[in-house]
Amino acid sequence: MNKAKRLFVLLICFAMLAGALFPAAVFAAEKDPVRTEEIGFTLMENWADGGDAQELKVFYLYFSRDVLMQEDGSSIGYWIADNAGFTYLQQFFAINGRTMQDINENTDTSGYAFSTFPSSLGGVYAVPVIFYSDSPSHIQIRIHEQYLKDSGADDVFTFSVLEGLYTDARTTNEDASGYIPVRYELSETVTFTKDAENEWTCDHELVKYEAPEEIIERADIDFSAIEYETIFVNSISDIIVYDAASQSEYMVLYFDRAVSNQYIPYASAGKKFLSSNGANGALGVTLTQAQIDSLYDYRLDLSLNDHIKIDGKTIREMKEQEPINADQRLYLCWSGNSSDPRSVTFYFAGGSESWLDPSERHTLEVLEGFTTPLFGRVGASQTYYFDPDTRVWSETDLASLADPVYDWAPQSAPNGMEGWAIAVIAAAAVVVAAGVAAGIAVFAVKKRRVRRAADAAEKTDGEEKG
Repeated sequence: MNKAKRLFVLLICFAMLAGALFPAAVFAAEKDPVRTEEIGFTLMENWADGGDAQELKVFYLYFSRDVLMQEDGSSIGYWIADNAGFTYLQQFFAINGRTMQDINENTDTSGYAFSTFPSSLGGVYAVPVIFYSDSPSHIQIRIHEQYLKDSGADDVFTFSVLEGLYTDARTTNEDASGYIPVRYELSETVTFTKDAENEWTCDHELVKYEAPEEIIERADIDFSAIEYETIFVNSISDIIVYDAASQSEYMVLYFDRAVSNQYIPYASAGKKFLSSNGANGALGVTLTQAQIDSLYDYRLDLSLNDHIKIDGKTIREMKEQEPINADQRLYLCWSGNSSDPRSVTFYFAGGSESWLDPSERHTLEVLEGFTTPLFGRVGASQTYYFDPDTRVWSETDLASLADPVYDWAPQSAPNGMEGWAIAVIAAAAVVVAAGVAAGIAVFAVKKRRVRRAADAAEKTDGEEKG
């Protein structure tokens, strides 16, 4: 190959290399920079028995953000134990000073009885400590009781999240039109301590959970072309406690006609939650994706969250007060054929910020514009008031009605006169009044008689003259 050809081939190769690299360079320059945020913690709760043979102790750690997730935002399940992309996290969680990695790698479990995590699953679950995450906002920690006994950890128990912990996740951008990458980091070790009463304390201030705004793709629907039927609130049930142990409660809102023929649980929750749990029957009913899509396309989630108020706050505002799992602590269901197609059922978890005290007064408003799956619409807002004495909701605010005032105090006599004197004077006045009335009557009778006599005399005189 002569020099000219070699130069030509070299130029072609250079051009191809530049063409291959240039788009990548442009992409790298245009890609949003990774945000870095501090990891916060919202709650540590429970110390419960778990496992098929009750061989585990189970508790939950809640983050203040969604920090543990797959690339598409879904939960990681058991991946801290068995996925190469997440097993690094074992070095950042410690029990009584020993990391999860150290405990699992250096503990002899030959004498352990594993019923929940049998060694037939590859051995990765036959370890003293297992983490499970069914939501990006929290992890469930499961510790084998045999390890607690052998190590003495059942007497004094601390759980630490160590400095240097980091996770790569995603969050919504400022206008909630898409997702951007974010790295969460922990700059200082945080330790939770369990006391003898199984109560948890933390050596750092806990932070309220901030859920990222869910991006829901909705169909473009011309709502002006829909002929909605006007509906009215008919009644509301009592506030009923259905679980005495947890004090969980429910109540039912009834309309004057059917609002849904299909039972739809957790209809006020986000689409991601309903899609994940509705398709597999985990919510007690199996929903198709088409059914789920239609709920959000027709903005029925907005109807439940933004067009109902309890004690002056919308359902959305009430859920924002919940520290964790808001969609599971307060949720609304289209009752459908499960009970009464005319109704919406409210569920309140015991101990939640949304829990309604039946001994207190409450208000419930259904706002104008509330719509239903059967194309019903509330034309004018309606407000109901709960009376804790009668346990009845009414459109009349009984608390605002003024009670009648009765003055049962003895009345004092004017001018220092005693009561008997007043009675005598009153009786005399009655007698005098009666006498005057009689006198007037006699005078009137006599006057009529005199008048008649005068008339008769005048008539007689006239006849004689004639």
